[in-house]
Amino acid sequence: MFIQNYFEKDSFIIRYDEGNHILIHEWKVFPTSQEFKEGTNILIAAFEHFKTGKLVGDVRQLGAVHPDDQQWILTDWISRARKAGFSHSATIIRIFLLKCLLKECLGIWKICRVNISTTWKTLLTG
Repeated sequence: MFIQNYFEKDSFIIRYDEGNHILIHEWKVFPTSQEFKEGTNILIAAFEHFKTGKLVGDVRQLGAVHPDDQQWILTDWISRARKAGFSHSATIIRIFLLKCLLKECLGIWKICRVNISTTWKTLLTG
């Protein structure tokens, strides 16, 4: 398996895994908004250059993305990335974040379950 560097800056590195035909995008430090946009925009060129739509994103050092940048990803970047071939992604996150997400999801599930149970009982007895 051969992995080559495609682009590197202080805040991120983009590599290409030739054996799996996949891009690897790793954030090395918490980026500024400008660095975040630069790092994600360069991915578009990488999708086109390597003719792949597969991405592994390592966001363990990324931190919380500013809401404006989140909106930019949804309203601008994602459509351009899809046109360039972006089709699949996997994300490497911190264990702490995974625990928080699981806790939140389980909490939501419990709330939904209670509401569904209450609604069902109301329908049966009402």
